[in-house]
Amino acid sequence: MYYCGKFISFLGSNAAIIGKKETGKTTVLRNVIDYCYENDYTILLFDSATDHSEKSILVDTNNKYKDNFVITSPNKEQIIFNGISNDSYPFKLVDKTNSKIYSFDVSKYLKEESEISNLEQINSTRSHYKQLVIQELTVMLPIVSKKKCVVIMDEIEFIPAMGDIIKKYNSCNIQFLVSVHNSQSIPNALFDVLLIL
Repeated sequence: MYYCGKFISFLGSNAAIIGKKETGKTTVLRNVIDYCYENDYTILLFDSATDHSEKSILVDTNNKYKDNFVITSPNKEQIIFNGISNDSYPFKLVDKTNSKIYSFDVSKYLKEESEISNLEQINSTRSHYKQLVIQELTVMLPIVSKKKCVVIMDEIEFIPAMGDIIKKYNSCNIQFLVSVHNSQSIPNALFDVLLIL
């Protein structure tokens, strides 16, 4: 619980947990989710490993909390690479809910990738996955911008465009807590707190 307490004290900063598999990153995130839920935060939760139900933070959160709106990956045709807006997003009903937790299951394209051998198709699938995360964050920002909110990401790949959306969230006093395997996969300049496990 020490690590959880450490991250709770930094909820006003962007924080990253860095460590190899089985080092306790997801356990820290689960404890922080519990704290945030009990203290009336709105939580945006992104998970890319929902096929591993015993390790998935999204599956665990969904089983634990009923006030959890789970959003699955849309078809590739619905992912927009430019001009994202609420009107163009496939889940227009998302702003009609008042959930405490919005869980984004972005595992669909990573599952597809594991079944593909063609490098071009793998790259296309991976770019859809990354763009989906940007799209979902963009659409959710006006919904949560005036709420006490935190964004939690378990093993989500970052791309340069992620830095821009993180800055927009930060300007609304919304911070990110992420877990990654190594520090090179996050925009270091945006993360004030790093915990190496």
